[in-house]
Amino acid sequence: MVDNATAKYLNDNIGGVLSKALAEMAVAQPTDGVNFLSRWFSTYAEQEEAKKWRDQEAASVEEDRSRAQTMLAEKADDVKRKTAEINRTISEFQGLLDLLGSSETVFSDKLWMQLLSTVQTFTGAQAVYLGLLDEEGIVGVEGKCIVYTHTTAGSEWMLDKILEKGVGVTWGALTENPTEEDLQTLHLWSPPKKEPAVPAETADGGDEAAPEEPAEPFLPVSIEYVTDVAEVHYFNMTRLGAYMAVPLVYTSYYTADALADATKYEKDQKTSKAAAEQAAVEAATQGGDATKNDDTAATTGDDQQAPADSAVDAAPMVLTGSKVKMVLCLDTLGKNTVFEQTKIPQLLELSKAFASCKERTETQQVAAQALSVLDESERQGQKDEPSKASRISELRAELDESLKEEMEHEKELRRAAAEKDGVAVEFDKDMMQEKYKYRKAREVFLNCKDLFLELTTWVVASEEMLNIMAATFYMYG
Repeated sequence: MVDNATAKYLNDNIGGVLSKALAEMAVAQPTDGVNFLSRWFSTYAEQEEAKKWRDQEAASVEEDRSRAQTMLAEKADDVKRKTAEINRTISEFQGLLDLLGSSETVFSDKLWMQLLSTVQTFTGAQAVYLGLLDEEGIVGVEGKCIVYTHTTAGSEWMLDKILEKGVGVTWGALTENPTEEDLQTLHLWSPPKKEPAVPAETADGGDEAAPEEPAEPFLPVSIEYVTDVAEVHYFNMTRLGAYMAVPLVYTSYYTADALADATKYEKDQKTSKAAAEQAAVEAATQGGDATKNDDTAATTGDDQQAPADSAVDAAPMVLTGSKVKMVLCLDTLGKNTVFEQTKIPQLLELSKAFASCKERTETQQVAAQALSVLDESERQGQKDEPSKASRISELRAELDESLKEEMEHEKELRRAAAEKDGVAVEFDKDMMQEKYKYRKAREVFLNCKDLFLELTTWVVASEEMLNIMAATFYMYG
């Protein structure tokens, strides 16, 4: 007899299997029972091993399937995220284009930062910065140079940098009407050549040549790998990446000539409008007289008609401006990635949209100032009042006389005091003059403060007004 523990062990480990083997042996009743049981156990072990392998394979397949599904889901999420990012970038880019193209948009300095932010997102640039060509040069730099006026976050140190003429590759973007040779030497991007347009057939059966698209006067600089170009200038340490410089050129109308053109145009418009109104009044008067003579006209057969409306659409205002050359610079230094060349035409389109918006806004502002000046002149003519400039000039002249008297009086007092004390008279002529210049500027500003506040809406100031304001604000150093 076996003990209970042994019985339990045998029952747990071979009890069930042995029962199956003996049951099948009882059914088969083989001649050699030992051989039967040996082969049965061998077959059972192989089947169990195969079952275990199948279970492992099934588990492995399920794990692989689950892993693949997870990877596909992550990939789909990544594609969805990238698609959403691309759509957001395109929407932001197109939104800025639409904003600039709207006639209601008034250009302001904050649009420059919006330009840099949009371009950085659109191109994936590491840094974007805006350069302005100074034609006359600045203190410490001879000749033309490029100064940087705006930059994206992290590159503010660029605002202190100056690119002198002939240094680096950026100047290529400001080269007007580059030649075929310039395209290579200046590392310029050129638009892909289009297939020649099919000539249109004319009414007489001939062929009319299709109009050619005008060539871009300025082309962007595009360098995929900056370390491959020796001319590249680094303001900081040399790093791997790409560089691009997109021209942004527009005509500024913040000039005295433009204001004079606008003033003449608006004055002519006022004159033409007054003449048209006078003609309308006269035509209405003649029409009233003709009404009284309708019976006579019907009898005699005369056809009396009022003068036709002779008003015509006014010609557009043309202003004399000065060209402003800027360059939109972007790089991937440190990221070591390249810019998509297919995006360059869109960057040029954005650059042109900025130029058009800036020109349109300046034209409107100069025209508004011209109207303001004309309206003021009319009011002064009606009320016989002096102009702003003459009012300031007259006040300065009056102060000159009174302050001169005060200065002489002060000298006399000092001379008398010195004689009384028995000491030599000392005058610091320069100090005294500076003192009275300050007092004159202060009095002019306080008396004409309302005029100077009105001038804050002006975008162009005449040379006379600039001189007056410079003297007035002398007190600020």
